[in-house]
Amino acid sequence: MSLALVWIVLWFRRVKGFQMKSMQLGRVPIRILSSVAMILASLTMFLVPGSQAWAEINPGIKFSDPRIVKVDNNGNPVTDGGLKAGERAAFSIRFDGTGVDVQPGDSFRITLPDYFGLREEGTFPIETDDKTPAGECVLKNIPAPQGQPWNKNVPEITCTFNEAIAGKHDIKGSLNVDINADDVSGSDSADIDVNGKKYPTPLPGGAPISPNTYRP
Repeated sequence: MSLALVWIVLWFRRVKGFQMKSMQLGRVPIRILSSVAMILASLTMFLVPGSQAWAEINPGIKFSDPRIVKVDNNGNPVTDGGLKAGERAAFSIRFDGTGVDVQPGDSFRITLPDYFGLREEGTFPIETDDKTPAGECVLKNIPAPQGQPWNKNVPEITCTFNEAIAGKHDIKGSLNVDINADDVSGSDSADIDVNGKKYPTPLPGGAPISPNTYRP
């Protein structure tokens, strides 16, 4: 942050004729205003606490065993058939950075199909198999394009490792997230996108998500 401020100060000193006491919007060249705006926009990466700007996808991390399980209102697995729109489920997947140079700031991103929705948005800690805190995940339902219904939001999970994993070479664990079936699906499996790679994942009951015909 201090280096960025020094750079700005030096840049302003090089602008010929620039004096703070005469700084009026109508007299400052458009070229200068545009440059200042670009600098300030770039600095938001440094100024916003907890920003994901430093996150960098690590392609060496391996993923396996993606699962979608139907659950009841208490989060307990149930095996009474396939999912219906409006019902709850749980998504899980294994991550493994064994032998990979995983650094603080490295991340991975998971995107679920738009017929699912994250039950909760925000951040939660990510842990390794031995319950060691390893970073945090940001959960967000990306708004659907304008004109699309709310149940076409795209669930996105971005997990970033922190300083706790520095120097470790056996980072592995599981990610578990509560989701909703917001809409019907056209297939009996869901394509889970992890860092751009698709992981076909069977839906509960081996069947597509069906309409909910329940009437109170």
